Amino acid sequence: MEVVRAIAYRYLTKADFYNIYRPEGVVQGGGGQQYIDFPTGSISLSQWEQFFASIEELVAEVKNEKRHWNTPVHSLGIAAPPQTTHIHQRRSNTVAVAGQRITEAKDTRLSAWHPSNGFPQLIGNEKEPPLGLLVYLVSTVSGKIWAGWFQEGVFEFLPFTGNLSKLSVFQGGKAGNAGYLSFTEGELTLDETILIGVASATQPNPIPAAPIASPDIDEELLNEDVSGQPATPAMKEVVRKIRVRNNKAIKQLKKLYHQNCQITGTTHSFQKKDGSYYSEGHHLVPLGEGGADSPHNIVVINPLVHRMLHTALVEGLDLANVKTFEDGHAELQFTINKQPYKITWHPKHAQLVLKQQVAANGDVGE
Repeated sequence: MEVVRAIAYRYLTKADFYNIYRPEGVVQGGGGQQYIDFPTGSISLSQWEQFFASIEELVAEVKNEKRHWNTPVHSLGIAAPPQTTHIHQRRSNTVAVAGQRITEAKDTRLSAWHPSNGFPQLIGNEKEPPLGLLVYLVSTVSGKIWAGWFQEGVFEFLPFTGNLSKLSVFQGGKAGNAGYLSFTEGELTLDETILIGVASATQPNPIPAAPIASPDIDEELLNEDVSGQPATPAMKEVVRKIRVRNNKAIKQLKKLYHQNCQITGTTHSFQKKDGSYYSEGHHLVPLGEGGADSPHNIVVINPLVHRMLHTALVEGLDLANVKTFEDGHAELQFTINKQPYKITWHPKHAQLVLKQQVAANGDVGE
């Protein structure tokens, strides 16, 4: 466990998020943003000096009256050597973490902020970062710097333990906000072994493994032809009615959430061939029970959670208990098999949910 001295954090803006993934050649003649800026109005230069004080193997210098730091940065939960990272006073009013555009010829993105390790990524031409996404750097008493990220509704304050009250600024922040948190020795600790995104506020305990199948297998199964010759299945004609789903609404909602699950983020999800996460639309009130096939009754979730909602013991999923926050997003606490979970709605989606909240009767199921 590392003892925390200070934390510098920054909520990503649309420009931050787009440009660190921007394809080469978009900006004529090169150039363009490849860094993440921290405004000095939020984190002063003297605070940055305090942040880097006593850091191991730090190279600090002043060029053209601007400060530059080259320092090893460790990535939380990732078994890899620290990366030498250039952090510098890019302008009089910003300090930047340089070299973070992933499409550079040499990928120097910090491992903790790399999509291959779970960090949210740009999907298609969508430029909006996920709601409440921030990156942070931690300075520790041992003289190390650690990189991590946080997304409200995906996971809470892991890997931090101790006095979490100061970390409340991580909740409900706006894009572009930045800040500096200092701690007395022993006030806050950091577990550098916890993988970012593996644990979440909505999934504090691992899902138990399925029980081992009984060895008492039906004897007739063992007596089936195992010659290796393909069997010819019988053919029959079936006519059935199916409901035509509102695929347009589901597609738009998936785009809004960057294919991430509204309940567990990227936890328990898998990536498709194009790098995006696979997700499914789920009707909170079943269509067969009169639920609307409209965005206010649909959530975006991963297939594992989808099956759980259909087959596990679900309690407290009552739309009348949806809570809203100042930034416009909404949340609903409930349980699956007695374990706490939470649905988080983007502000645009939450508006539709709240319009229907009065009419909701609490019978939530599919």
